[in-house]
Amino acid sequence: METTLSPKTSYLLEAGIEILHEESMDWLSEIIFWHEESSFLFTLFIKNVQNQKDVPAHAKEALLHIERELLHLRRAGGELDSLKHEVEQHERFLGLVLDNQMSSERNYRDEHRELARKFHLFEAHFKSLKKDIFSFVKTLL
Repeated sequence: METTLSPKTSYLLEAGIEILHEESMDWLSEIIFWHEESSFLFTLFIKNVQNQKDVPAHAKEALLHIERELLHLRRAGGELDSLKHEVEQHERFLGLVLDNQMSSERNYRDEHRELARKFHLFEAHFKSLKKDIFSFVKTLL
């Protein structure tokens, strides 16, 4: 799944370092929310769907796929943890950039661009997974 940077993101990349810091903090907040949301969806899904005895045979593969995806997102070292770790490292790098005010600002902007791409890819993936979950649950209700 390939995404291009939105005009807003491209504009922000040329903004002051403080704006990039604010965007990184927004990312961390969103990642924490996604972790809580994925935990809720997993619990809801497992309790209300997986334990149903009357899940049609053709739906069992979709059920397993959704379960694997949710586990992959949530587990230690999974996609969410990895993305959070990268953003936290990026924030530490910002501290070094601000302390030194040297040419590393360009490196920081390049890293920020790459993190923005990863963040938007994950966001699209997670939205797609949630659509799959909702569609699956609708077919069972």
